[in-house]
Amino acid sequence: VCAASAALADVRLPTVKLDHAKEDESPIQQQEISVLDEVSPLKLAGSPVAITFFVVQSASKDFVLVDPPQDLVEHCAARISMVTDGKNILMMRTRGMLTNENLLSSVSTMAERRHRSVMETMRAAVAQ
Repeated sequence: VCAASAALADVRLPTVKLDHAKEDESPIQQQEISVLDEVSPLKLAGSPVAITFFVVQSASKDFVLVDPPQDLVEHCAARISMVTDGKNILMMRTRGMLTNENLLSSVSTMAERRHRSVMETMRAAVAQ
């Protein structure tokens, strides 16, 4: 998802000029279309970021891990995958048992922070 968003953020589209009156209901002819040398960036409404959290449960507390090593993944009680645009959760999928009611709320907050961090990194990379 991040690679596609970064690629789209770097897209530049040519300016197209149409010499066809709005009131003219005849089909547009090829000679009425001009592609200019001027380019402009693609305007994106948002950039989705995918994040997966793993939950390790102990007797007293749940621990949330982001991208843990593979040897820890097999000990996790739950997995939460989500896609966010920084304001909204666009998709969420859970696997396993979630016993803490506040966990999804805190994970959503972490996802928003992660989105900001990823977007700052992408903007810095594109600016170079």
